[in-house]
Amino acid sequence: AKAIAGYCGVGKSHFLANLGAIIEHPELRSEIKDSHVLSSVHNLQQCRYQVAYVMRGTKPTFMEELTWAIENTLAVSVSDIYEDMESLIRFASGKTGELPFIIIVDTYQARMAREDGSILGELVEIAKNYNVFIGIALDEYMFKSDGNKSVIAHIKIDYLSEESLYHIVNAHIFPKYQRKQSLIQEIYNEFRSLFPSFRWSEELFKSL
Repeated sequence: AKAIAGYCGVGKSHFLANLGAIIEHPELRSEIKDSHVLSSVHNLQQCRYQVAYVMRGTKPTFMEELTWAIENTLAVSVSDIYEDMESLIRFASGKTGELPFIIIVDTYQARMAREDGSILGELVEIAKNYNVFIGIALDEYMFKSDGNKSVIAHIKIDYLSEESLYHIVNAHIFPKYQRKQSLIQEIYNEFRSLFPSFRWSEELFKSL
């Protein structure tokens, strides 16, 4: 199991959606242009992996959300058969043969009040006993809540900083043209002269 953490809006859901698409749809992998991602994709088998998307906040409890996600992925009804988490994970794992069953956990509502740290930690521990991979999106507020902190001890966490947004804006939303660089430089210098408290770096200013 692994988690990606960061502030709300930094791109965790977008990252996990792309990860799921690459794993679930092998026909999309040939379209990848990024060399680092492409080299990692070569480690995947050339087949469709089963991916269950659990959206926290869409149902009253996490178990209901997990059950619905697995049912939706495998196109079966299991809610009346598997009432505890381990039996549910064992069933899902057994449906994918030698391939791992993938579970991606994201949050539907920003800053939802429900604390799922303990049950997420339980999910991670159970998954260790089966051929299951868990990917979780963690918002920054979850690290401050005692009820959520228990998941942190069970999982490897990578952090997605807001700087990733700067690169996306610079490359895809507001791409810069060489002939306009001097104008952007002039605007930056004017900001510095008009507002002494302006402390953005030149590189950050130009990217945004």
